[in-house]
Parts: sequence; C-alpha cells; structure tokens
Amino acid sequence: MRCGVDMVEIDRIKHCCDRPSFLNKIFTEQEREFFSTLKNPYPSIAANFAVKEALVKALGTGFRQIFPSDISVLRDSLGAPYILSANPNIQLPSAAVSITHTDQLATAFVIIEE
Repeated sequence: MRCGVDMVEIDRIKHCCDRPSFLNKIFTEQEREFFSTLKNPYPSIAANFAVKEALVKALGTGFRQIFPSDISVLRDSLGAPYILSANPNIQLPSAAVSITHTDQLATAFVIIEE
C-alpha cells in the first residue's frame, strides 16, 4: 500500500485558469464539463489538481511517465471522487481518494494498493 497527499492554493489555481491552455493541458474533457456545472469551480479545479499530484506521489513517479491529462478525476452520484485513466495506454491502480477544501486551500489524499 502506498499513499500520496497534496495541498493546493485555490487562488493560485484561479490565476492559472486565466489561461485557457491551463485547463486544456491539465484536465480531461470530462473534468472540464464537470467544472462548467459549478457556480464556483475553483475549489474543485484545485482539488482535482491536488488529486493528480497526490496520485503520482503515491505511484512514486511524479509526472515523468504519466501526464496530468492522462488522469481523470470524477465524482460518483453521491459526489465522492474517483480516478480513471484517460489514456488507453496507461493502466492506473485501484485507488481510494479523499479531497477537502477551505476558502483558500484544497487537499487530496490518495491510497493505492501495490
């Protein structure tokens, strides 16, 4: 079992979103569709970014063998986050994901089984 954690400043992500290329480069189409349904998408955008960082920390690879856009962070019908591979050439391990945020910070915790 391995774990990864990451914390992101929401204002930093909000500033990054001023460039449309940021959203297109980092997030999948499914994620961007989800964000577009939210009144204030920035906490969720920051949380998804944190999940991607936490996942590659748990994998121990960083973003060397996998890119942020290869990972799709979605929500189930109850709002719980989960991870899917957005790249058919990359198989991601089963993962437990937890996210939380305040007005300023988003945090993600990912546990994978080896």
